[in-house]
Amino acid sequence: AAPPSLTETVEELSAKLDRFGVDPAAPVPKTSDAEIAMLKRFLNTNCSLNAQLKQFPGDLLRSDGRMAIDILEQMCSRNVPGRVKKSAVSNAGPVERARTLVQEYGAMLRFLKEHGALLNTVRAEDLLDEEEHLIAKELGDLLEMGEDGLGMRPRVTPTQAKLNRETWKSEWPDLCKDAWVTVFMQAVRVFVLQRANPAHLSGLPGVLLSDGSSAGGSESKDSGESKLERSSTEGGKKKKKGHGGAPSMKSNVYSVGESTLLKWLEYHVNKSIGGFTLPRRIDNFETAFGNGAILCHLLHSHMPSLGAAFEDENGGLLGGAPEKKPVDEDNPEIVGADAPLEGFIPLSNTADLKSPENVRKNFFRALRALRQVRLDMGMSEEDLSRGNARTNVLLCIHLYFNLPNLVPKQTIEFDATLGVTCEKILDLQNPSARPSKFVLQLEGCPEFELNGPGEITIGGRGSMQYPVSVTPRFSKPQWARLVFWATGHGGGQTMVFILKS
Repeated sequence: AAPPSLTETVEELSAKLDRFGVDPAAPVPKTSDAEIAMLKRFLNTNCSLNAQLKQFPGDLLRSDGRMAIDILEQMCSRNVPGRVKKSAVSNAGPVERARTLVQEYGAMLRFLKEHGALLNTVRAEDLLDEEEHLIAKELGDLLEMGEDGLGMRPRVTPTQAKLNRETWKSEWPDLCKDAWVTVFMQAVRVFVLQRANPAHLSGLPGVLLSDGSSAGGSESKDSGESKLERSSTEGGKKKKKGHGGAPSMKSNVYSVGESTLLKWLEYHVNKSIGGFTLPRRIDNFETAFGNGAILCHLLHSHMPSLGAAFEDENGGLLGGAPEKKPVDEDNPEIVGADAPLEGFIPLSNTADLKSPENVRKNFFRALRALRQVRLDMGMSEEDLSRGNARTNVLLCIHLYFNLPNLVPKQTIEFDATLGVTCEKILDLQNPSARPSKFVLQLEGCPEFELNGPGEITIGGRGSMQYPVSVTPRFSKPQWARLVFWATGHGGGQTMVFILKS
């Protein structure tokens, strides 16, 4: 057969190339309801708000931006410029009200851009409610021109003005919703995610670097005094084998914060799997979460008692229904009655993870474990199993800054005589300027008792002493776990202590 002509070859190549790259005619993807629901949960859980964010963006619009600025100030720990008084908005006419809010949102957007937020697609008028948005569009020439405000617009005929108003009205619901989602996603990126970096990772409780340096909770034989903030100690620590896994990820796709999250997940997955298996590499926030095993490994690595599992001599998970081994001095592990991760399918069992039923059970176990440690944010099993990259990043950020708090900060030893009550005083301090409220939970040996209220509040930058006692009935060492659950209404973080008699 004769070879194809040069013209035919170019035409075929052009047809093939048309299937690649970005299609400018393709519609812009809209924010899904699942992403909005996850963002609401994240903000309500990790920001100490006076009122919960229930309707998005309805609650933001009804507060004239005050709730949004409060959330941003919680994230960045500084004042956001441009906040206007409530009376300046409520007592103003429609046009003046629109102008004031555009100026307020314009200052807010400039503040975020100065800190690295990518908000070139968001205009201040997009953050207004429907009527104010239409007024701002129609009367843009009355508002001062600026990068984040409204520019001068040419005069239009009444017919064209009517058509424009109908177009703006139909576009407003998606435009406003996407604009607010973009604002908060970028705020999380520049104010929260940026705190996750290699230096911060190396100092997290429960992380043991491959060079032998430790950043976990300390154990002490002191009188039981503790502080809310974690103090790092150097020297005098026993060198242990790390679970570093694959080397640090260098990426031209992920930011430093995202790469740190992936490295953190990778570390705890490899630590939980143990044994002589090859290190697992986690390189994305979507397909890697498809079978629920990563969440189970992450939770099990921080709190082995959630699985009530025991390990073989190589540190690997044993299959079948694990026994509840007794705790000992070298491995103080408080095994509760409820072990939500018991029997989960690990990543090493790739054949079993191909079964949809096993995948569903993994997500079910992970959700039960999250609820038990009060980190579920109100999520359902469907929310976990159908998450995408954006929702999974929010979940990882939430767990990265909260899950390490469940690693015991200290082991408090009671040197007591049989039948004689021994009491220790925990000295708690709150370094935050906001009051912190805690709910106490004691689990393990019933010989331990709390000699104080079940709920406590520590004032901003204040301190408090809390008594704990034990009345030994047996000479064998006994263990318990004391948890101070932070309620989220303040600046406190959950604290865990191991009690030993």
